[in-house]
Formats: sequence, structure tokens, C-alpha cells
Amino acid sequence: TLGDLRPDLIKYFEDKNDAYKFALHSNQKVNLVCPDCGERKMMTINDLVVRGFSCGICGDGVSYPNKVLRAFLKVLSSKVDNSEFEKSFNWSNNR
Repeated sequence: TLGDLRPDLIKYFEDKNDAYKFALHSNQKVNLVCPDCGERKMMTINDLVVRGFSCGICGDGVSYPNKVLRAFLKVLSSKVDNSEFEKSFNWSNNR
């Protein structure tokens, strides 16, 4: 089962028992949950194994505070689309 062969993926299952019910490359759709933000999504087990879990809310590398500020500024001005929202400095080792 998936739970035995890929225990690293169990954390994404809404119902942890589903990880032990289905084969590794099953086309069964299951409910998954982002362990970071709690966003729910449904996908096949095979897609989870092959592609991994990508959260639509927090999985794009942009911090949540920056997303909120970006949404707020977009409401205020159409010129925001040309702004740089994520900035890395050499002294910060790109963090």
C-alpha cells in the first residue's frame, strides 16, 4: 500500500487510513490537506505519488503576508502589476 511504501505522503491525507487502503499508483481520488495551511484538495493517489502535493494557497513560494499586501494593493491601483513583490538581497543568501 501507499502508506507502507511512501510514508512521507501520509501527512497529506485527510483520512490517514486512506493511505493504507490503496495501491501506490491507484487512480482513486482522495481528499488531501496541506499540512502548512490546511487547504483541502482532491487528487488521485497516482498524481500525488508522481507529481507531489502542491498547495494552491501557500505552495508558490510567496509568503502569506506578501500575498495579502499584494491583493490589497491591487485593489487600490492597477500599477501594482509592475511592482516587485519578492526581493532577495545578496547579504541574506537569497532567503
